[in-house]
Amino acid sequence: MRRLACFAGIVAAALAAPALAQEAAPSPTQRYFSDMERFCLATGGDRDLALSAAEAAGWTAAPEAMVAALVNPDAPEIAVRLSPTTGPDQPQAQLMLSVSPPMPETGVVVRVCVVVAEPDAEIDAGNLVELATARLGVDPGNAPQPVWIYSGTGPYVSELDLAMSGSNAMFETAAERPIYMLTLTRGAPGQANLALLRAGR
Repeated sequence: MRRLACFAGIVAAALAAPALAQEAAPSPTQRYFSDMERFCLATGGDRDLALSAAEAAGWTAAPEAMVAALVNPDAPEIAVRLSPTTGPDQPQAQLMLSVSPPMPETGVVVRVCVVVAEPDAEIDAGNLVELATARLGVDPGNAPQPVWIYSGTGPYVSELDLAMSGSNAMFETAAERPIYMLTLTRGAPGQANLALLRAGR
């Protein structure tokens, strides 16, 4: 009888395992933030490091025409990578990286690293704010959208007061040390993205 009860317990555990695995599966918001973390936040928005991380994860270069359509005087250098896909009609996430020309007065360059979720991904903006705040350890400002302005390499230092002094003060400081600005953009319901801007030499 004891052996039968033990066997029944093993079977019950085996049957419960798939359900537990499903409950532990990351949400679309968590998967999106994971991409933003490894490509942008962990690399500080560095173009080469972000591209290397994306390529190691199986992301591939976007068509040249797609990249050319994004190039503009403020962002003459743009790179785009697309998430892995199993078919031609499967929606893909995008990693976009740009580098600005140096600013005449300070020589500061603005690097931008953005991950855009798949068009059909349901991204919870509130959860995204929580994840970003926990990752950075600094509180966001909220006018008109959540924005984290910080410096350092961790633990990070909030630079919201510096930003409140005006953009000139921020870029003058960026000539001495990098300043980061992470912004949350809300689109239609279920659509939200994060963009990391790094101002520095």
